[in-house]
Formats: sequence, structure tokens, C-alpha cells
Amino acid sequence: MVFFYGVLLLVIFYNLFLYFVWNDKNYLYYMSFIISFILWQLCVDGLGHQYLWPETKWLSEKGVLLFISMTIFSALLFTRSFLHLSKYAIKLNYTLIILQIFMFALALSSFILPYSTVIQILVWLIFPIPVILLYAGGIALKNKYQYARFYIIGWSLFLGSSILLALNTLGYIEGYYSIKYVQQIGTLLEVLFFSLALAERINLLRQQNISTLSRLNSRLQSEVHDKILEIRVKDELLIQKFRLATMGEMLENIAHQWKQPLHKLSLVIQNYYFKNKLEGTSEQELEDFNDRSNALVTYMSNTIDDFRNFFNPQKEKEYFDLEQTIRKVMFITSGAMSDEEIQIDILVESKLDIYGYENEFSQVLLNLFSNAKDALIMNNIEDRKIKIKLYETKDEMIITFTDNAGGIDKDILPKIFDPYFSTKEYKDGSGIGLYMSKMIIENSMQGSLCVVNTRTGAEFSIILSKVI
Repeated sequence: MVFFYGVLLLVIFYNLFLYFVWNDKNYLYYMSFIISFILWQLCVDGLGHQYLWPETKWLSEKGVLLFISMTIFSALLFTRSFLHLSKYAIKLNYTLIILQIFMFALALSSFILPYSTVIQILVWLIFPIPVILLYAGGIALKNKYQYARFYIIGWSLFLGSSILLALNTLGYIEGYYSIKYVQQIGTLLEVLFFSLALAERINLLRQQNISTLSRLNSRLQSEVHDKILEIRVKDELLIQKFRLATMGEMLENIAHQWKQPLHKLSLVIQNYYFKNKLEGTSEQELEDFNDRSNALVTYMSNTIDDFRNFFNPQKEKEYFDLEQTIRKVMFITSGAMSDEEIQIDILVESKLDIYGYENEFSQVLLNLFSNAKDALIMNNIEDRKIKIKLYETKDEMIITFTDNAGGIDKDILPKIFDPYFSTKEYKDGSGIGLYMSKMIIENSMQGSLCVVNTRTGAEFSIILSKVI
């Protein structure tokens, strides 16, 4: 007897542990079934009245009716959930729900109706309910819930032994103690097979989860791959558009750079032409004309070479001097800056060499110069200035570009690095210059590009790590 109840208590605590591990409500339903059954057995054996509730007279009288009703109620609840009847056997599921409601009502009526009336109802239910539950197990097995076979075996043993006990209690068969032991053995076997069923169910769910995760992972990898390709295509388009926009800036700068030497070349040619026509020219004057013309043409040719190298793609990183690179860009933009009467001051506190792609970095500088120039013009600043400062800290090299154009509106300041965001008219700006500049500094130079408003205007800072 002690062994029987001890095993059942161990099963209860074991299932409670599994509930907390797996968070599966079926373990709670199964525990409620075993607890109801134990209380029913304690009432039948008289141990409950003797040791647990000797002073509770109504429980001693009605306990058998109450707990057998709750045992059947819990069995119905466990079966519906454990076998997933709501998915493939809807009518059967509704039938069990009706039986649950009836058993709960019968448990409550056991306090009101006579003992003989309730026990007769329970006796009549003991026969059809096992058939219905076994039928539910068969339906689950047919729907490939393989763990239902353990449910069918365990439930058959338990209900078979319980029927024998009920028939013995009603006087239909004799041999109480032998029937009682058969019922206890049947119960323990039922516990064993139900535990196997729950374990196999968890294993099946685990395999299904692994399979589902594998499919989701495969789908996610495919979606990530497609998304990466899409992003790469978009990045290529942005890079191409950025290069075209930069080329537009460069063509404008070429025009400014060529304007003065073209004018000088035109004057040299006109002077020589008129002098030769009116007075004639000496051999020395012809040599001077040739030298001056060649010098101007060479200057213009070198300018074209500088601009062409500016766009040559770099496949490998290299060390380059930041100050020299800035001065190259200053020379390229000097014509446009001079025409707009923009003064550029550069302060170099330290000689800074960086490892990266010089041409890409030059395009970032050109974009910053161009934006500062446009801001100064757009805001009608009279004393137009751009200040550049190069300095270093213990771990970083910093380049700042500060203008006196009045700064950037605080509402749009957080958006200026967004793609396709521009404060210029559509024809004047594509909105990708600062976005691509930031990408170049972050991805190619492993640095950062940021902006703040100062007292006089906007200050862009390029921060590069010394360790790359």
C-alpha cells in the first residue's frame, strides 16, 4: 500500500518538474488526474478518513463520489489536450467537452443528491467513457500521433482494472482484496505507459521543432541572401550615382581651372597675331610665344591628368599623407572657390599618414568642400570662410571642416546623412553625397563622419583610428 501511494506521489512530483522544464500544460492535466485518483483511492481504502480528514464528515461520506467524478473529468481534459482532438476530431472533442461539463456538474451534485443515485450514474458511465477514450486514442494513432499507442495500452490497463474494482464494489463480482491489488497494479502500469507517451510526445515535438527551425533557417538564409543581393545592387547604383554627381562637380572645377589659362592663352595668341601682322616678329619673340603657349597648354594638360587620376579606381589600400591629399583637392577646387571669393585656411598640428583608398577619400573631401561652398552661396554670406584643421589624439586622427554659413537647421541635422535627403533644389543635389561620404569613411577607412553646429556654422569631423 505504501509502495503504491509512494510511486504515485513520485510521479506527481516528476510531472511537476517536467512542467516547469517544458511548460507543457499536459503535465498539469495529468497531475490533476493522478491527484484525483489518489484521493478517490484514499476514500475507498478509508485511509483518508482515518488519517487526513477524520473531522470532515461530509468528505468522508461524499468523497468517493466527488473524487471519482473529478478523476473522470481530469481524464477527459487530459485526453482532449494530449491527443490534440480539436485539430482532427472536432465532433469527438465537443463530445468530450459535454462529458466534462456533465462530470463537473455530477461532482457538485454529489453534495445534494443521494449517494445511491450518484453512484448508479457513475457505474453506468464507467463503461461507455473508457470506450470513448480508447476510440479517441485510436483516432489519434490513425492521424500518425505514434505516442497514442502508449496512451491506448496504459488507459486500457487502468480502466480495465478500475472496472473490475467498480463491479466488485457494487457486488457483481467477489474477491475484494485480489481485485484491489489488480487495480493497483493496473494503475502503476498505466502511470508507466502514460509517462512513456508523454516522453515520446515531447520527443516528437522536439523533432518537429528542429524540422521547423531548419526550414525557417533555410528560408531565412535564402531571404538574407536575396536581400544582400538587393542591397548590393542598390549600393552599386548609389555608388554610380555618387560618382556621376562627383564627376559633375569635377567638370565644373575643370571649367574654373581652365578659365584663366584659356584666357591667358587667348591673349598670347592675339598679341602675337597682331604684332606679327602689324610690325612683324623676331625669332626671339616667336620662341617666347612658343614657350608661353606650351607652358599654358602643359598646365591645362596636367590639370586634366590630376582630374583623371582623381577617378581612377583603387584596388589596393596604401599609405598617404592627409595634408597633401587635402591640398590636392583644394587645388582642384581653387578656381571655383576663387570665383565665389571663399577663403580657405588650413591648420596642420601634426603630420598624419593614413592607410586606405586615397581616391575615395579625396571624393569625400571634394563633397565636403562643395557642400560648404553651396551653403555659403545659398545663405548669401559676405565674408566667406572655410577652416580645415588636422590634429591627433592618443588613438585617433581628426580632420575638421568648419564654415561660417550659419549652421544646419536642428530639425534636419539628424537626417543629413540619410540617402536621397537634400536641402538643395532637385536640380542642384541628389541627396547621396553625404550618405556615400559616410559609407566611404566608415567602410573603407574604418572611421566615422559626423557633424555639429558651431557658433558660426557647421563643422564636419572625420575621425580615423590610428590602428587599422
